[in-house]
Amino acid sequence: MLFFILLLLATFLLCKMYAPEMMGYFVLTFILGLCFHLIFSLEYFAGSLHYFNSDELGYTLLQGNNFDYSEYPFRALWHFLNDLVYISGGGYSFANKLLALPFVIMIQLITYLAFDKKKAFILLMYLCPYFIYIGTMDLRDTLIILLCLTAFYASINKKYLLFSLSIILLMFLRPFTIVLILTPVILLVVIFRTKLSFYRKIGFAVLIFLMMIIISVVFSSVIDSYLLRVEVLLTPTNATSLKGEPIELSINGFITYISKWIFTPLPTSLLERLVESGGHNVFGFIDDFIRMIHQFFYFFCLIYTMLNVRYFLRGLFFGYTFLSEKANKFFLLLFSFNVLWSCVYILFALGSAHSRIKVVFTYFIVISAVCIFKEKNFRLARRNLITTREVK
Repeated sequence: MLFFILLLLATFLLCKMYAPEMMGYFVLTFILGLCFHLIFSLEYFAGSLHYFNSDELGYTLLQGNNFDYSEYPFRALWHFLNDLVYISGGGYSFANKLLALPFVIMIQLITYLAFDKKKAFILLMYLCPYFIYIGTMDLRDTLIILLCLTAFYASINKKYLLFSLSIILLMFLRPFTIVLILTPVILLVVIFRTKLSFYRKIGFAVLIFLMMIIISVVFSSVIDSYLLRVEVLLTPTNATSLKGEPIELSINGFITYISKWIFTPLPTSLLERLVESGGHNVFGFIDDFIRMIHQFFYFFCLIYTMLNVRYFLRGLFFGYTFLSEKANKFFLLLFSFNVLWSCVYILFALGSAHSRIKVVFTYFIVISAVCIFKEKNFRLARRNLITTREVK
């Protein structure tokens, strides 16, 4: 409990330092998370749910069996943070459930700073309510997303120490995400889109190369497991997903998997489950209800983006005129990361990953819709201004 309080205070201190004008929104995000957890707790006390589920349940089991950090290096940071809460609180508590909530607030802060401190981007989290909810149940994925966004922000703003720290911490959460970060950073920032001198680019490339060597040595067993999965995936006669399901290696098969990734779950299917069975049998009513609202907002933003795809493509390749060069680079990195992230889970999970995995993709779609809306308004205002001047 003590560690959670200290983490929360540190989070609000960072918000106060870098975005004091938006403190009310960060507090609101925390209050919403508390409210979501309160409703979940009422379900739990009604006797229909377990308090810990999914990765949380995994922590309680591993902790009870004397977790070996050397055996699970790719989960070490997640377990270490949970252990700090466990030790400081004298056992499992609601602080373990809420441990990811400060990281959700930090994601909100990073997004706001990356997009030129424009108010519209501080409101994104409220169009993605499931993002706030996973702050009460999913420490590992929330922290992974935060570190990925932090790495992109740091690379653009030449904060190399922060970039290196983000990469190092990701080694102990989900190592393959490092590749998903380094690839777009190297291709889109270091080589093509920055004004760094040649020698600085070489120095940055050497730093990344050394990191990759360290990763390959320390996490050789994890890398071997990833390569084995790729080998199984590429086996034409017996290609299977992570769940052991056969993969249909055809155009129709891949169209199906991509469609599942983009268009599921439908908000109507979640509504139907709420009405018929009172929500998910493991995660409960509040989980499905918030996911339903989240998916309604997501589909609205997805349709809006598709109807205005030319604005999206223009912003992607030439930059949005209402954003700075750094903000446009951040958007480009987010796009590249989401393409790679989506490819991994479309291939290895057949597009059927849980919403907590898809939340980073839905977050990007909402960002895209907001960028398009702001760009259209900016262009309209500029056109009106020019017309007014011509009339005068």
